[in-house]
Amino acid sequence: MEVSSGKKKNKTSNFIIRKLAALNVYRYRVKPYRNLKKANLLLADLHERDLHGINFSAANLVAANLDGADLTGAQMEGVNMNGTSCSQTNFSGVNLKNAILGASFVEATFVNADLSGAILEYGILTRADMSGAMLVGANMKNVDLVDAILIDANLTKANLRDSFMWNADLTRANLRGVDFSGADLSGANLTNAILDDAVFEKAVLTGVTMPDGSIIQ
Repeated sequence: MEVSSGKKKNKTSNFIIRKLAALNVYRYRVKPYRNLKKANLLLADLHERDLHGINFSAANLVAANLDGADLTGAQMEGVNMNGTSCSQTNFSGVNLKNAILGASFVEATFVNADLSGAILEYGILTRADMSGAMLVGANMKNVDLVDAILIDANLTKANLRDSFMWNADLTRANLRGVDFSGADLSGANLTNAILDDAVFEKAVLTGVTMPDGSIIQ
């Protein structure tokens, strides 16, 4: 009897998940399975797993659960994470270039991560720490960055149209050519940020601290 492609994919996904579960014992501190490039992990439950350094490049992690997982130093270029739950997940130093990240990243950590060219449209990054992150050319339209930390981040030519950035900390951030059109930056901190060629058409700037320390009333 012919097995459908959907069943084959589910078998592959289940095998990988079992492999990870077998190797992530003792509070998930055992060295995990390393190469999951292009793996199908649709709906996978990997919450609180130690997944540091794993190669997830071009993997399908749509609607997966990565809450509280440690992905420090992982390779995730081109990964698809639409609909994934990543609350308090650690992406420090992760390569997320050109990744599809329309997901929930509440209180996630992206310190020194590379998200150049990533698509974060409609993503939720409330209270996320993106200090030192590379976001060059990233599509962040309609993103929730309320209370997010973007100190020393590089957002050159990023698209932040219609984003919510209340009280976001962009101290010393490189914002050259960023499109903030229609964004709400109420209370944001832009102290010593670089704003060359940035666009603020119809943006809300009430209470914003400008690069020179002045506050817009």
